[in-house]
Amino acid sequence: MKSKTQQIKGGKLGLRNGQRGVIMIAAVVMLAGLMFIATTSSLNSIGTSKVETTALDETRTFYAAEAAVEWGAEQLHDLLQVNLDPDESVLDSLPSPNMDGYEYELYDVTRVPGVSQEIITAGDYQGLIGFVSRYNITARALSDRSSTTINREIQHQFIPLFQFGVFYDEDLEINPGPNMTFEGRIHTNANLYMGAGTGISCNSYVTAGGQYWHYRKDTGHIDEPGAVNIKDQLGVYKNVWRGSYWLDNRRPDWAEQALTVWGGQVRDRAHGMSTLRLPLPPAADQHGLSNDVIQLPMASKSSNPNTGTRPVGDMLTAF
Repeated sequence: MKSKTQQIKGGKLGLRNGQRGVIMIAAVVMLAGLMFIATTSSLNSIGTSKVETTALDETRTFYAAEAAVEWGAEQLHDLLQVNLDPDESVLDSLPSPNMDGYEYELYDVTRVPGVSQEIITAGDYQGLIGFVSRYNITARALSDRSSTTINREIQHQFIPLFQFGVFYDEDLEINPGPNMTFEGRIHTNANLYMGAGTGISCNSYVTAGGQYWHYRKDTGHIDEPGAVNIKDQLGVYKNVWRGSYWLDNRRPDWAEQALTVWGGQVRDRAHGMSTLRLPLPPAADQHGLSNDVIQLPMASKSSNPNTGTRPVGDMLTAF
C-alpha cells in the first residue's frame, strides 16, 4: 500500500501533466488561429492588390481615351479653319492618335447630319442665335486588363453678323465727343480702346479677342475724362472709373476685377475670350468684300438648315 505522502505526490504529478496537455492544446489552437489570420490577411492583401492594379489600369485607359479625344478635337479645329463644310471622306482622312502601351480599338470623327438653328446657351457668345453643326469624336483605349470609351460632341457655330452692334476684326477705337448710348453688342477680334469725351453708356456685352484699354490708341495714351458706363449681368450701369483709377489691362488684377464689377459682360483675352473668324478667302481684300459680308442672303440662296447648304457670307464662325 502506498503511503499517503506518495499518493499526494502522484496526484500532483498527474495534475501537472494534465495542465501541460491543456496548455499544449491551447497553443496549437492559437497557432492554428494565427495561421488562419495570416493566410486570410495574405489573401486579402493579394485581392486588394489586384483591385488596386485594375483600378489603376482603368484610370490609365481613361486618360488614354481622353487624350485621343483631345487630339481629335484639335485636329478638327485646325480642319475647320480651312474647310467650313468637311464631308465624311475628309473627316476619315484625319490622322489617328498613337500612345505607347495602349491600343485604340475605336477612333472615329463623324458629323451629325443637319444644321440646327438655336440660341447659344453657353460660352463666349451665349444669347446669340447661331446655326450649329455638330461633330462626334469617339475613342476606345485598350490595355491588357481594361478598356475605356469616351465620346465628345463638338459644336461648330455659324453666328449671323447682324446680331452685333459693332463687329471689328482689327483694333477698334471708340471715343465719342458728346454723350452716346449704345444698345448692341460690341466685339473686336483684336484690341479695344474705349473712352469718351463726355460719356458713353453700353447696354450689352463689350468683348475683345485682344485687350481692353480705356485710353486712346495713339502714342500719348490719353485717358478721356468722360464716364464709360457698361451694364453688368443685372442690368446696372458700372463705370470703368473706379474712384482712383481706370479699370483696364493696366491693372494687374484686371481679369478678376472685371468679372467682379460686370459679371462677365466685359471680357477680353485675359478671360479666355475667343475670336470670331470671318469666312473669307485668305487672300481676299476684306474692304472690297465688306458688302458681301454684311448683306442679307439673296432670295436665290437657300438658308434652310436641312438642305445641307447655307450662305456663309454674312456669318461668323466659332468653335
